[in-house]
Amino acid sequence: MIGYGSGALLVIVLTAGLLLIVAGSGLARLEIQTAAGVLLILFGAYTVGYSFSVKEKVYYVLWGGVAVAAGLGIVASPYINPILALGVALVFIALLSLVAMLRRKPEKG
Repeated sequence: MIGYGSGALLVIVLTAGLLLIVAGSGLARLEIQTAAGVLLILFGAYTVGYSFSVKEKVYYVLWGGVAVAAGLGIVASPYINPILALGVALVFIALLSLVAMLRRKPEKG
């Protein structure tokens, strides 16, 4: 199985390469802000997908979700208030942290 770091690097390089091809060929006008958002969304999606193959699911879902939320906030910033996107991301982090705390086994003392 491919390691997380290798897969993440592959996703980032492949996404950046495809974005450069699209922008360079004139297929679409691509702003740097949109490219960064798309990169974060795909990286976050990879991270969430990777969580299904490891024991620490909550950790990877949490950070993958944060990356997706940040990417969506960047891409949608002309249409949605970025403060709203930040608020949604913070609530997401808090809820996943709560799930992680509830799943933790109590210490015997």
